[in-house]
Amino acid sequence: MNILSSFKGRIISVAVLLLIASLAISTFLSYRQLSGSILRNIDEYSMLKIDSSSDRITDWFQTIKEGVIATAPDFATDRSDLQIMLMVKQIANVSKASDFVVGFEDGRSYGAKSGMRSLALYDPRVRSWYKSAKQKRSTVVTGIYKGASSGKLMVSIAEPFFYENKFRGVLLADIQLGLLADVVNESPFPGAMTGLYDDQGTTIASTGEVDEPGKTKLSDFPELAELERQVLSNDEGIFDYTLGGVEKIAYFKSIPLDENSSWHLLVGIDKSVAHADVDE
Repeated sequence: MNILSSFKGRIISVAVLLLIASLAISTFLSYRQLSGSILRNIDEYSMLKIDSSSDRITDWFQTIKEGVIATAPDFATDRSDLQIMLMVKQIANVSKASDFVVGFEDGRSYGAKSGMRSLALYDPRVRSWYKSAKQKRSTVVTGIYKGASSGKLMVSIAEPFFYENKFRGVLLADIQLGLLADVVNESPFPGAMTGLYDDQGTTIASTGEVDEPGKTKLSDFPELAELERQVLSNDEGIFDYTLGGVEKIAYFKSIPLDENSSWHLLVGIDKSVAHADVDE
């Protein structure tokens, strides 16, 4: 006798179908819940790794900056040329900055590498870093630039100093940004692109094959224009984008230098790699 032809058989069949359907729905909902949880964990873990890399850059920069701020007032009192030269060299020896220069309001200047400079050849008072620090009367962080003699990408920190509230001069720290390449090259994700950019989106350091420090920007590539806007306009975040037909995900965070400027750390990775655990 066909079991489906009996009332009891039909009841059993319906019950089995309902059980299968409920199990299927339950499994699907469980998958969505589990996959969502895994994705959140991946994103949280990824942002923690970005935080770790950004903290290294922040500590490196702030250590130099705090050293300049703490040391500048020592130059406010009158000292001999020899004493000033010894002070500048001593600061350079203990700092991670590439070079130090101190300029005075009477036109004198001394460099850790160049020694005492002739006013006829070098007047610090006409330099933009000197004038900016004098006008602001507090710490100035310059934009990135290429050193005139070295041709290397640099940034400078200028700190004015005073004697009895009278402006006396500026202490300048020059920092070669090539030193950041080691941090950026240690990508937090295998196969990811890691880049550091200024407030204009200009590359400071990057593992990208076509990125050139001091020249290229993310927005040079139309597919990355929206990514650049997101990175420059938010303190941190996660952003999905497509590059060359490949779906990718970006994790980014800003690194404040002072009240007016920041750097921006970005890691871009293929979404299939980042979400491999979910796919599995």
